[in-house]
Amino acid sequence: MARPMIDALRPGPAQPDDEGVFLAHVATEGWVPGDPQPIKPGGVQWPAGKAVALSGTSHNVLVDGALQVGVAQLQRVGNEIHALGQFWLELPPAQAAWAVLRRLGSKATWSLGYRTLERTQPTTEERARGVKEWLTRVEALEISPTPTPANPGTGTLLLKSRAEAERVFTELPQRYARQQERLNREITEIFGQMRRQLRRTG
Repeated sequence: MARPMIDALRPGPAQPDDEGVFLAHVATEGWVPGDPQPIKPGGVQWPAGKAVALSGTSHNVLVDGALQVGVAQLQRVGNEIHALGQFWLELPPAQAAWAVLRRLGSKATWSLGYRTLERTQPTTEERARGVKEWLTRVEALEISPTPTPANPGTGTLLLKSRAEAERVFTELPQRYARQQERLNREITEIFGQMRRQLRRTG
């Protein structure tokens, strides 16, 4: 039997199904009001099938050299980067972080830790909107819950059972694709109606 999605990311025995599992929106590509260093669409990169580290708080794995408290798998849904992860609750720092996350629920915000590989300067118009530079390519290394995310709009999407989190994680890209197809059909129909109207009035 294949190992569950999250178990495949961690060595050792699996935790009980519903412990420490979360689904979160950890970053947004493209310009977001309030972000002076936005990431270009498609700029976040990570090796396929490779997990990223999970910090307990405020990127302490990258900033302070703290031990990671779990792992997460990333995926792109439109211009959002989502993470399906699990805290290793045998570790006291993971227990503390998970307790705070459960208390905050959907109000908990997240951040993506990365290494910048390429950057570019903004246009004059973009600079007027507050963009100091564009990050055109970054390597995702870690994610972290944080009260002060650099990228506004992040949040916890789900704190439920492992099965439910994995199901939603798998379905979200499909839902987004269907929404885009429906939107494209609606736009095409609107333009068709406009062309027919112009022919009748012309």
